[in-house]
Formats: sequence, structure tokens, C-alpha cells
Amino acid sequence: MDLKPTVRQILFLYIFISISAIFNMVPNIAAYNAGRSGYMSTIYSGIILCAYAYLLLQILRIYPNMNFYEILSRCLGRPIAKLIMVLYFFWAYFNVFLKTGQFSVTMQATLMPSIHPGILLVIFFLLIIYTLSKNLRTIFRFSEFVYQPIIFFLLILLLFALPSIDYFELVPITEAELLDNLYSVDDILTIAGNLVLFLFFSGTVTASGAHGYVRNRVFHTVLMFTLLTLLCTITSIGINGASTTAGLAFPIFQSVRNISVLNTFERFDSFITLIEMLSDFIYILIFLVVMMKCLFFIFNYENSKIMVTVLFFISCSYILIRNFTQLELTRIYESYGLVINLGFQYIIPVILGVVCLFRKPFSGVVVNESK
Repeated sequence: MDLKPTVRQILFLYIFISISAIFNMVPNIAAYNAGRSGYMSTIYSGIILCAYAYLLLQILRIYPNMNFYEILSRCLGRPIAKLIMVLYFFWAYFNVFLKTGQFSVTMQATLMPSIHPGILLVIFFLLIIYTLSKNLRTIFRFSEFVYQPIIFFLLILLLFALPSIDYFELVPITEAELLDNLYSVDDILTIAGNLVLFLFFSGTVTASGAHGYVRNRVFHTVLMFTLLTLLCTITSIGINGASTTAGLAFPIFQSVRNISVLNTFERFDSFITLIEMLSDFIYILIFLVVMMKCLFFIFNYENSKIMVTVLFFISCSYILIRNFTQLELTRIYESYGLVINLGFQYIIPVILGVVCLFRKPFSGVVVNESK
């Protein structure tokens, strides 16, 4: 699988696939755990994310021009590396399943409440399969193309939301509330932790750019992620109030409903939903690509699209038959998804990063470790 994405494309894609969760999860969780001061949890998470990004960069510095599997093979041996890739394969599949269910629920609750979920899932499945059948580099190019317009639109929208914000809903902040914000950090970190995807494509990234350039890009992206989560949380709590935001399934959607620009442009909730749909769409695609890369690492199997397509069809069929609700998907995530994501996003990369702090950069010739 020779995708060869650039540093910009991978990091833009990271922000893009995080947007939907930032809109739907972060304000709700932050307000539920810490009330009006919930936005402080995004700052805590940003600080931890900087440390995490630093450790990832240490891995890339010590093992340049290598992907995740090659790094694991050198550190732990090929059999253990293959076993870890098997686990990451199922982790990616679990996230595809959850996100597909969330996409179906979001579509029904916002844009198309009168359409049967089966029709939506069939159309969605066909779009995903059609995209997978094409050149996969298009996914990265698309994210790079839409990133700046979307971020610009969101920042402008949040700017026009300022007059609607009741600042008394955000202050004062007590010492107890500052401590309560710690309870939201793990949920936000599971969204931020998709930065681990950087390792799956790191071979081409570190081969195409100097370490200093990669470092600057990564920390710029971490800052953008933190800023986006902070602004979305402030907007939701400031407009709806902490108690209302804590009970909303789609807090940003509700926050921007009554915002107008120059008394002419309004109903931005439809644009927000469209952005969420695109974010979920790309999220599922990139995790399907991760599944394909895991199969390549494990079996050196190039043509894995058929197997991944079958597995995706099974997940869509089960979601259609089971007809999950928003509450059921939330319970699955809280019971299993949170711990699973934290484990795969942080434990293995952090251990590798700490080990790399005490190693010299590898300068040997890289061979194809997947055979």
C-alpha cells in the first residue's frame, strides 16, 4: 500500500476526522462533568496532547523513514509486531462500527428524520465502497482541499456567535470546578488520540520532510485542535447554559440554529450537519484504510479491499438490523470504547516514545519488514 501522503495531508485529515466528535461530544461531556467551567478541560487536554505529540515525534526522530509496523518489529520482534497489528486491526474495525452507527443516528436526528435508516445506510455503504475502489490518495487530497475553507467557516461562525454568548454562564470558576474538569480529560483525549494514525503513515512522512518541519506542523495541529475544542465548548455553554448543554446530543447544532450574519444569512445548523457528515465519512474511510494497512503488515497482502468491504457490509447490516439509538451507542462507547481507545491510542505509543528518549537515532538501511 504505497499511499505516500504528505505531512500536511495527514495532519489536516487528523483535524478533519475529529470535527464531528468535537461538535457532538466535547461540549456535552465538559458541561456534564464541570458545569460552566467545562471549557477548562479542553486546555488541560491540550497540555497533555502536547506531551503526547512530543513522544510521537521522538519515535519519528529515532526511527526515521519507518512506519508503525517496522518500528515495532525493531523494538519487539516481528511475531509480537504482527500480533499488535492484529489487535490494531480489530481496534480500527470497532471504531468503524461505532462511527457508522453514529453517522446513521446523526442523519436521522438532524437532516433526514423522515427517511428510513436502511435507505441512508445503503447509500452510505455504496458511497464508501465507491471511494475505496478509487485511488486512496484522493482521501488525503480531499482533506487537504477542504480543511482551510471549513476551518475558516467555523472560526467566522463562532465569531458571529459571540454576541449570543451569555458570559455569566461561563464565570465565575471555583477551585472545585477546576478539579471537576479532570473528569472530562479522558474523553477528550480519545478524540485527540487519533494522532496515533500519524505512525501508520510515518514512513513516507519522515522520508519527505525534515524533522524540524514535521515537529512544527504537529504542534501547530495540536494548537488548532485545542483551539477548536475550546471555542466549541465556550459557544455551547455560553449560549445554551451548562445544564442544557449537558443534556444535548448535538450541542453545537442547537447553538448555531439562531445565529444570523448581517440579518441575512442564517440556519447554519444545516452547514454544521454537512461538515459532521463529511467528517464521519472521511473518518470511516481512513479507519478502513488502517485496517487494510494492518492486513498488509500482517500478511503482506496488497489486495485487501474485498475483505475490508465484506467486514464493512457486515457492520452496516448489523447496525440496520439492531437499529441502535443514540443512548445505546453512547453506552457502548462509555462501557468499552473509551478504555479501548485510550489503550490503543496511548499505551503502546507512549511506551515506545519513552523508550526512544533513551536511544540514539537509527541509521541503518530499512528493509521491508512485512514479508
